Amino acid sequence: NPSGPCNAVSDQMIITIRPLPTVAISGSTTICSGSSASITFTGTPNTTVTYNTSQTINIGPSGTAILNTGALNANTTYTLNSIVYQTVPVCSRSVTGSATITVNQAAVVNAGIGLTACQSAAPAALTLAGASVTGGTTSGQWSIVSGGGTLSNTAFTTTPATVTYTAAANFSGVVTLRLTSADPDGAGPCTAIFADRIITVNPEATANAGVPQNVC
Repeated sequence: NPSGPCNAVSDQMIITIRPLPTVAISGSTTICSGSSASITFTGTPNTTVTYNTSQTINIGPSGTAILNTGALNANTTYTLNSIVYQTVPVCSRSVTGSATITVNQAAVVNAGIGLTACQSAAPAALTLAGASVTGGTTSGQWSIVSGGGTLSNTAFTTTPATVTYTAAANFSGVVTLRLTSADPDGAGPCTAIFADRIITVNPEATANAGVPQNVC
């Protein structure tokens, strides 16, 4: 109370204590190579999360942020580091948690280069060299899509017996052979794929010298 006619006065200060922000991460799953997945960050609204040391993502008013991983070709783990409010007071804290995307390898099929043959009543067998199945599996199956003919063996492995194709007797035209991989990961996300090989059977040559003629 000041001396004299002045009265005592007072004022107030409001102190708002924010709770420390929190966040959880989810989305662990298995995908096929070259595919993408989603990682979900669930936490305190209006915060920024740092993960994998230097990457950040903002959590909006909904309290959820979705990260699309983009195409992945190897197992990838997303690890939480910290979270901070986007407005003052910028309370922050270190956080833990992780989500791992497991990437299964897709199959890669090469049916080999095209071949040519000649129409014949007794066609010669063509050796199907140069084909391969790699990646998530090394085995597959040959089949004839169009044009007929026969295969000496339909099974394909990394060390196969010689596989040959023989066109149908007197056939000419285009033959399509297909090499289909086995399922790369059983019931997993990767599926069997195929590649085609074209066999061109050219028509047998013919000759016509014309009708006989007489001259003096």
